[in-house]
Amino acid sequence: MLAAGIIIGGLAMTAFFLIFNYTQKKQLTPPWWFWSMVISDLFYFVFVFLMMSGFLAEGNGRAAMIMGLIFGFPAILLAVFLGRYIKRKPGK
Repeated sequence: MLAAGIIIGGLAMTAFFLIFNYTQKKQLTPPWWFWSMVISDLFYFVFVFLMMSGFLAEGNGRAAMIMGLIFGFPAILLAVFLGRYIKRKPGK
């Protein structure tokens, strides 16, 4: 279980640094609320993945799938919204 937490946390930090480097490379200056939503969405993704890995560690794959679908859907929607926001053309 500890290994899953380390891997999931490492992936979340990698995702944050990729988003940060993308904004630096494109010379974008997103507002403060964008970064707070990115951080909260990454924490939520970590929560969902750790919950799923906990269910899988207990041997309950069906519960992991159902909880992943229920709790993962809002995280995916927020990630798509943030991705479309950052990729929009300036001035829109």
